[in-house]
Amino acid sequence: MAVCLQSLHETRKVHELSLSDGLQLLIQAEKDQRWSNRYSRLIKNAGFRYQATLDQLDAGKHRGIDATQINTRPLEHI
Repeated sequence: MAVCLQSLHETRKVHELSLSDGLQLLIQAEKDQRWSNRYSRLIKNAGFRYQATLDQLDAGKHRGIDATQINTRPLEHI
């Protein structure tokens, strides 16, 4: 929340928001940060051998992977 509030002050947008809009923005920023921290912690604790993303996956026909079945959309917030 502090980072979001500081960003609003730096961009001088803090005075343009109503109280409810400002609170909603701060709460969403906190929710996003907590989800990001949780996701990072789960990745770290999983101990994967390789650090890769779906974008780096070679889905060529020679590997027998159907590229249309790979979900490249971001995960929904839980």
